[in-house]
Amino acid sequence: MPERAGSLITSITVVLLVSLVIIFAQEGRAAEGRYLYATWFVPLTAWCEILVIAGIVITARTGAVTYYQETMGRAGCSPPPATKHALSHAVAFFPLAAIGLALGGLVYWVAKLGRRANPALVN
Repeated sequence: MPERAGSLITSITVVLLVSLVIIFAQEGRAAEGRYLYATWFVPLTAWCEILVIAGIVITARTGAVTYYQETMGRAGCSPPPATKHALSHAVAFFPLAAIGLALGGLVYWVAKLGRRANPALVN
C-alpha cells in the first residue's frame, strides 16, 4: 500500500508539472495571452497540496503505514508524526508555488518568443 500512496503523490506532482507547462505555454502563444492569466496555476498547486495533506491525515487516522514512514523506516530513522509531516506540506506550498511561477515564467517567455518568430502560431 505505501508504494501506491507514493505513486499517487508522484502522479499528482507530474500532473501539476504538465499542467504548468500547458497553462503557461498556452498563454504565451495566445495573441491576448498574459502571464497574469496563467497564475491560476497557484490555486491548482494549493489543491494538489490539499490532496496530499488529506492523504497524510486520512492515512494517520486509519493507522496505516505511510509511504513516508516506510521510507524512513528503511533508512533507520524514526519519521515525524503525521501532523508534522502534513504541516511541512502546507508550508512547502509557498516555495512550490514560487518555483512554479518562475518555471511558468520561463515557459511563457519561450512560448512568447516562438509566437513572435512564427506569427502563424497565433490562435
